[in-house]
Amino acid sequence: MKRYLGFLLVFGCLMLCAANLYAEITVAGRLDLGELRPQYIARGDNILYIGTGMQNHILFVDVSNPASPQLLSDFQITPGSYPAYGGCISGNYCYVATAANGIAVLDISDPAHPTVSATADVGFGTTQNIEVRGNWAYVSVSLGSTRGVNAFDVSDPTHPTRHGRYPRSASWGIDLEGDLCFIAGHYQAGVPYGGFSSCSIANPDSMYGVGGCDSPPWYCVDVEVVGNYAYLTEEAGENVSATRGVRVCDVSNRDTSVVVGFTELEMPPGYMVSWNENLIVAGGLSGVFVYDLSDPVNLRLSGSFSEANMGVNDVVTDGRYVYATNYDELLVLDVSGVLNTPKIENPAPVSFSLEPAYPNPFNSATTITFGLEKLAPTRIRIFDPLGRRIGEVLPLQTLNAGSHSVVWNATGVPAGEYIVRLEAGGVARVASVQVVK
Repeated sequence: MKRYLGFLLVFGCLMLCAANLYAEITVAGRLDLGELRPQYIARGDNILYIGTGMQNHILFVDVSNPASPQLLSDFQITPGSYPAYGGCISGNYCYVATAANGIAVLDISDPAHPTVSATADVGFGTTQNIEVRGNWAYVSVSLGSTRGVNAFDVSDPTHPTRHGRYPRSASWGIDLEGDLCFIAGHYQAGVPYGGFSSCSIANPDSMYGVGGCDSPPWYCVDVEVVGNYAYLTEEAGENVSATRGVRVCDVSNRDTSVVVGFTELEMPPGYMVSWNENLIVAGGLSGVFVYDLSDPVNLRLSGSFSEANMGVNDVVTDGRYVYATNYDELLVLDVSGVLNTPKIENPAPVSFSLEPAYPNPFNSATTITFGLEKLAPTRIRIFDPLGRRIGEVLPLQTLNAGSHSVVWNATGVPAGEYIVRLEAGGVARVASVQVVK
């Protein structure tokens, strides 16, 4: 009897330890989207963009209450002719990759009634994804003569104009880090770094290749850069015997990236997002996976979620919830017990401030750091010494209290002194910067 009780005690301890290996991921909410088949997703302040691909529908969802997401609008640019692929919300605008139609800019100041501010052609090509930084939008193109990454000037969202292009093989997911754009693509014989590459965006009019790595056949869907490492979701592509999973590349050397790790998945993965030291992967038919990046090379699975009839293509997070496009619904997952979030004990309060830009003087780009002591509508504009506005680095949008930073890309701006004006909650701060050529 004592042996039996001892066995139960040991067994119970083992089971408890096993149960604690992974924290629980629970469903917080759902939104049934029926036949709309959501695929792509982007996050704003309590607003989600959802693109339905070739079904041409653009959805905006209110997630101010994650337990009960509400569909605000079901919008089509032109019924039957404008697909809705990857999107990006910046201020009061949503930028959408619309396949062979290029890009579309939607005014979502009232997300229940979005309107088309502009559309822009990308030439002969199929746009897949879009990222916006300051006055520039970077668009990945997977097919056609404009394959690669195309840069659009969106300083005036009602008149976007195409500028430079970095020509590559089929390009899908992109991630902007510093003055580089990292690109996940499809391997193409004879094209170096077809699966993964990076290009300089210091001058959007003249982008050029910087580095990458290749080990054919790579068919990468998305890339997420965290610190000195790039994580790529890789599908089998045309080689059915190839592995599927998350590949890890060391990008500490800008010129040459090195493969340092690989985590295999049973089903082809989709897009992903990082949050602090976590990587959240859309696992397709397998569900959602959360990896701890404390060891950036050897990914540790800290949580996963799966149920019958899953088809997760894209994910975003706010640090408490993961929002996933799942076959015929928006799925909201509570990951508060899973994400490895650094804890800050008694953080110092942040006052309203505008820090000196760095670098300053500068040639092409500088970082503007500012602090907000409370939630406030905020914008940053640039003026010349005569008071004429020459640009808007941060379009008007509501930001939380804390420290923030934006990059001003001054490519094309003449040399001289300029004024940075921060406005938030009815008060303002100014600072001078010097552009040199």
